[in-house]
This record gives sequence, C-alpha cells and structure tokens, in this order.
Amino acid sequence: MLNKILNPIMNIIRFHKKKLAALIGFYIFFLYIVFPFNDLGDLVSGKISQATQGQIFVEFDKIGLSLLPPGLGLSKVTIETPFAPPLTTKYLSVAPNILSLLSFRPGVNVKAEGFLGGDVALSTGAGDKTQTTPSRRKQNISLDISDISLSSLGKMASLPLRFEGEVSGDIESQVDPEFMEQPSSKVDLHATKTVIPEGNIATPYGPIGLPKLNMGEIIIQGKTEKGNLEISKLVAGKPGGDLYATATGNVDLRFSKFGGTIQPQMGAYDLIVKLQIGEALKQKVGSFLGILQAYQTAANSYSFRISATNAYATPNLTRSP
Repeated sequence: MLNKILNPIMNIIRFHKKKLAALIGFYIFFLYIVFPFNDLGDLVSGKISQATQGQIFVEFDKIGLSLLPPGLGLSKVTIETPFAPPLTTKYLSVAPNILSLLSFRPGVNVKAEGFLGGDVALSTGAGDKTQTTPSRRKQNISLDISDISLSSLGKMASLPLRFEGEVSGDIESQVDPEFMEQPSSKVDLHATKTVIPEGNIATPYGPIGLPKLNMGEIIIQGKTEKGNLEISKLVAGKPGGDLYATATGNVDLRFSKFGGTIQPQMGAYDLIVKLQIGEALKQKVGSFLGILQAYQTAANSYSFRISATNAYATPNLTRSP
C-alpha cells in the first residue's frame, strides 16, 4: 500500500527534476520580489533594542535579502550606543559564516561599506575551548579594515591626540566572550598620509605644545597573549621628516567585562624607543628635550628605554641596550 503511494511521487521527482527545481527557484525568486522587507524596519530595530536592553538603537533606510550567499543587507545605517558617538555606514551586510555552518557552530560575516570613511569586514566563528570553562568556546574574530579615517576613529575612541589620515590592516583574535581569559591576537596596521594637527599633548612632565607634524606612514605590528601586548614593530614618520620614531617592547594590556561593556586597562610597560626630531619640532619643544639630553646619540637623535609600573606612574628612563 505504501509503495503505491510513494512510487508515483518518486517517478515525478525522478523524471521531472529540472521542472521541480525551476518551480522552486521561481517560487523563491517571486517571494523575494514581493516580500515587504522594508516593513520589517521597525520590527528589526525594536528587536535589537530589546535584545540589548535599550543600549543599542539601529536605524536604516532599506532592508533586503541576498540569495547567494544568503544574507541580510541594510542601507544608510545609523547605530547609537551610550559608549560612542552615533556611527553611520552606507551599507551593512550580515551573512552566516559558511565554514562555521559546516562545522555546526555559530558564526557570522559582517561587512560595512562607508564606515568611518572606509570599509570594514568582520568574521566570527567558534574557536578553542576555554581553560576556565571547557564547555564554553572562544570566538575566532577576524577584522579587516581599509582606508578608515584616523580623525573619525580618534573621535570615536576619545584619543587624547588628534590624527588625520587613513588606516588599513587586519586583526586576528581568539576571544573568550566572558573575558575570564585574556584575548590572544595578532595586529598588523598601516596608516598613510598621517598628520598630527597643531595642538597640546599631555605628558607625565606636563603639557607639550606641538606644531603641525607630517608623519606620513605609521606601522604597528604585534601580538597579545595573556594580558601582554608585545610590540614587534612600531614605526612613525620617516628619517629626515618632522618626526621619526621607532619602538619595540611590551605593555600590560588587559580587558575586563562589566555588564555589556568591555573596558581595556593599561598597566606596566617597557619600551625601547629611538627618536629623530626635525628642526620645526625642536624649536617648539626644545625646553623639554633636556630630559632626553643624556640619551642623545647624534644631532637631534635620541635612544632610550622607558618603563613604568602603570600608565599613571612617572616613567623611568635609562640608556637603551
């Protein structure tokens, strides 16, 4: 009896596979065309606000779906949080991480076009198990940025020193979502057309007035492990320019989670620094160069080791090895 029911169905599938595939394809296509995605705007915004307990508000102009790869797209997006100024992006796409799906673990790919003047691509997926709680996995996080405005980034991060220019690069991390274990990361960032506008910078020795500095390129490479940031390469400016600086060393950098907020905390540091100072900067900060006089290696060139027990302690200067 069961065969009499199944055989006709199997015959239809066997001999009309192309027609069935076309029918399903047309159904999905016309559903995609006529579905009122834009009416979902208020619902999506409300759900995000509800899920974040009113901490994050998202507004956008249009919403749509992509079929290959499957995903969600939002145009003219504005994100408001209590932790930063309003953030905008021309287009935001969200799609599942295919590799994570194949391993039956959650993951997502996010791309933002026109974010802080450039583009951002973020990918997440399940990583290694945590040592503190083996049932909880870390998250593999890959962040690629391209032509991000340093000025906009500085305002968002409330940096004490203003920058102009663009930064690109990538950061690869494994992060414990609860931050019971410190992230392990690799950092490779490259800023171009970098300019420090005229202004004042606070230092442990008092504020220093700076002229406009054309830095050109800034390169930062390093890694974090167990709360320590190892700077393998930091280069700012070029020889013969307004300022040329190189640095290597270690910084205690830990991240803590308070509610829904992640806060970085800088501790002790130990850096080897080499400086070359141009004449324009020397005339502006000449009174402060007496501090470095004992570490002068040539005209307008200095080499020293700077360390402290925390970010607020008076730093200790010695001759670099």
